This record gives sequence, structure tokens and C-alpha cells, in this order.
Amino acid sequence: MKRILFFLALVSMAFGCADQTAIELLLIGDELVVPDDIDQVRVVARNEASVMIDNTTDLSSNNWPQTIVLRPGETSGTGVVTVQIFGLRQGAVRIRRVIQTRFESDTNLPIQVNLTRSCLDIMCSGETTDCVGGRCTDAPPPPDAGVDSDVPDTDVPDTTPDADTPDVAMDTDTPDTDMPDTDMPDTDVPDADEPDADEPDAGMDASPDAEMDAGMDAEPDAAPDAEPDAPSGTGSIVISEYVEGSGSSNKALELTNRGDAPISLEGCVIDVLVNGGSSNPTLNLSGSLEPGESFVACRNMSLSPACDVESGSAINYNGDDAIRIVCGGDVVDRFGQWGMDPGTHWGDAVRSNEMTLRRSCSVTEGDTDFAAAFDPAVQYEAFDTDDLTGLGVDCP
Repeated sequence: MKRILFFLALVSMAFGCADQTAIELLLIGDELVVPDDIDQVRVVARNEASVMIDNTTDLSSNNWPQTIVLRPGETSGTGVVTVQIFGLRQGAVRIRRVIQTRFESDTNLPIQVNLTRSCLDIMCSGETTDCVGGRCTDAPPPPDAGVDSDVPDTDVPDTTPDADTPDVAMDTDTPDTDMPDTDMPDTDVPDADEPDADEPDAGMDASPDAEMDAGMDAEPDAAPDAEPDAPSGTGSIVISEYVEGSGSSNKALELTNRGDAPISLEGCVIDVLVNGGSSNPTLNLSGSLEPGESFVACRNMSLSPACDVESGSAINYNGDDAIRIVCGGDVVDRFGQWGMDPGTHWGDAVRSNEMTLRRSCSVTEGDTDFAAAFDPAVQYEAFDTDDLTGLGVDCP
């Protein structure tokens, strides 16, 4: 039986333990209406190795806001803890917040997490990407407590406790002798010999420094570094896989960069038109894709390990709905015919309901004519219902 590493308490109370080590999450959301906006809250906590806890709680006006206490188990609890807080409505994710923190020995660490209306239905990609003020941003790493406790800094052992920031491999007490600096260039004092000719100091001194190196050469380099070459090629976002399975949660859409240069997803949106126009849910995207790299949006994160983000609104399509990928206001690809309702599905033998469709590998650019008739058999190959084996791996 696997050892439980964390204990989750849904009320803030003392347990009579001598060790008060805990992370106390106060979940608030003054702008949200419970249960109209969200009726459940899900908390997932993980360390750098594995998921430690995954707990979902039903909400009502009587138990909102929520106080959730995380306690370390038998492990030392010195590593980074990533906590994802999901607000759900009828099982679909409406909002997600992400924090990174760590346990502090014998300390009850309070953290307030605000679920704001501006982040409703904005699903950010990436495990540590947070939504703040309606925008996706990387969750800040946990701050160093100031004094190292159990774990030494990366390269050089401490000689004194840190004041405010962790060591970054700076030489500590003695001048260089004849060994190269480990990680950082010099910072303030010029080398004892000569300034660099063309390139910044790489760390190897010609002879021992008169004093401990502190920094950059007193004189600038004789010639500035050459400008980096501009990237060549063009990125190309296409819908590479479409999953509309047997269950209400078995839905996924894979986007792949089939171009030959990196491409940004900032300003891109998955735009869905339900039943020819009865509603129009969207999902804002972020991040970037290298050539050949895929991004997978799922109805539920539990569908596949390949899922990068979940959306209970945009990735809730049926076989008769149309999908567009819009970047910077321009349509870059589509699935289905915009403004039309085909009945139950697009296509016939290769159809868009209860089937997995994968884009032919020969297709390297999206179909931007979203108002034209659509037959998936032209560019897609059909696979069995609920076949998820190709998600995240385009044209292996």
C-alpha cells in the first residue's frame, strides 16, 4: 500500500502535534458566485517526483471560502511543492490557479489564493502556468527562506548563512589560483593581466587574480559580439488530431507546428461554433511550439498524459460543431464548416463523431477557408473510437 505523503484538512485547526509544519491555503473568490460559477474545488499537490494528493470538495454558500491545510508526511518536505487549485462547475474546469511553495520547518505558512472572475474559462497551458488578472503567466518559484536548512547550494558549500538570496556559485573566501570559475563570469574587478580581446571572460584567468574575482573587465571588449543570425523558416500551426469519443469527457484537440521554425501561440484561440451558431466557446492559448512539437487541449486532464490543458467549454464539442484556430485575428486552420450544422457529424466513412481523426502527414499548412464545405476524408485518416495513442506524437 502506497504511503500517503500529505494529509489534507478542510478546516483550519490544531492537531496537538509538536511540529506545526504546514501550508495553509485560504481559497477566496469574492467575485464568484457559489454554486452558480463553481460548485466544486479540486486541489492537486505534487512535488518534483510525483502527485502527492488530489482531492475534490463539493461547495455551497455555507463552506465558501475554503481553508485547506497541507501537512508533510514522513518525508522531510524540503522540496518545491506545486499546488494547482481548480474551480469546477458540473465537473468542467472553469478556473485554475497555480502556486509554488515549500514547507518551512515548524512553521504554519499561510497563503491566500484568489479565484477571480477575470480568469473564468481561461485555461493556461503548462503545469506551472498561472492565470492572474485574466492573463497567463508563469507561477513564481518559492522564495529562498534566507538561511539554508538541509540542502546545500548547487555548486559551492556555504561558509556563512545566506542573507537574502541563495548562493549562485560565487567564489567565497579565497582568490582564484589556477582553476576556472565554476559558473559565473567575473563581476566588478578587472583581470590582473589584460582585458579580453574579443570575447567576454570565460572564467579561465591567465594567471592568479591579485584579488578575488568580483566581476567584469574594466574596459569593454574590443569588438562587440556579432548579432545572432535571424531564424530562418516559417512556423505553421495545424489541427493534427481530433478526438470525439464515446463518453462526454473523451474529447481532445491536438495542434502541431508542422513548419520549420518555432511559432508562438500567444494571441491564438481555439474558437468553437456549436450547432451552427447556438453558442461560441473559446480557449485562449499561450506559450510556443518548436517545429514538430504538439499542444493537446482536452475536455479533462485525466483523459491522457499528453494533455497540456483542459477546458470544459471549448473542448466540449460534438460531431456537428465547427472549430477554428485563430491567431492574431486571422484564421490559420479549421475543422468543419463555419455557420453550418451538418446534423450529427461531418463526413461519412471518415466522420467527426465517436471517432479519432488524424491529419495526413503531407498536410503542412492549415485550411483557412472556414466557410467552404468540409469533408474530413480529404485530409484526415480515421481510427477507432477512443484511440488516444497518437496524442502528443504527431507523424512519428
